[in-house]
Amino acid sequence: MQGQGEISIRAFLDAGASADPTPAPASVRLVVLEVRDTGPGMDEDTLRKAFDPYFTTKPVGSGSGLGLPQVQSFTRQSGGSVNIISEPGSGTTVQMLLPSTAVPAALRPSREIDKPDSSRALRVLMVEDDPLVASVVLPAIEDMGHSVTQCVTADQAKGRIQQGGMFDVVFSDVVMPGFTNGFDLAKWCAAQTPPIPVVLATGYSAKAPETDVVVLRKPYDLNELARALQEAAQHAAPRS
Repeated sequence: MQGQGEISIRAFLDAGASADPTPAPASVRLVVLEVRDTGPGMDEDTLRKAFDPYFTTKPVGSGSGLGLPQVQSFTRQSGGSVNIISEPGSGTTVQMLLPSTAVPAALRPSREIDKPDSSRALRVLMVEDDPLVASVVLPAIEDMGHSVTQCVTADQAKGRIQQGGMFDVVFSDVVMPGFTNGFDLAKWCAAQTPPIPVVLATGYSAKAPETDVVVLRKPYDLNELARALQEAAQHAAPRS
């Protein structure tokens, strides 16, 4: 939108709306939550990739590429789907199509994450500057039974460790603000006494440093992350 234009939000019932790819039964009326903007719109190539995790047209550090994938995940988990209508110069309309119900809402347990047989509670230092990513991944790590301390830069993480912070494993993005990236942080952690294991996440094909650091390629599965954290901590010397 670049600071100008209009955004409209509306909700309505529509029994004839299409909820492809997971259509609701014909007897179920759909609640359509629609967000429409007057921005630049998307071309066909961008539209095809809009729901790909970590895909973004914004510069590095300005967007995570997780917004629309989260919307899609939410609607599918709710038994509906999401549509995008857009073309260059004509703005964008995003429609969430959700099955309606007269039954009062009830709390449901969150999706269980498979824990390795030898899993233990870990003290995780998470280095992530994107608040959207942190809002999703940090609670997920806590749901695994771990305690999490978040820093927004590698330099800040190094400071927490130097000040006496005790962590079993560091989980960090590779690209972040500041003078130190994730690979630099991993090398620094490997030089500590005892060394601190590191798990990195990246959407790029950059070569990992010559250390025992584990690199997860985005998009990664939460079960994959859970295994990586445990395996990294198991191969490290105990920290007290």
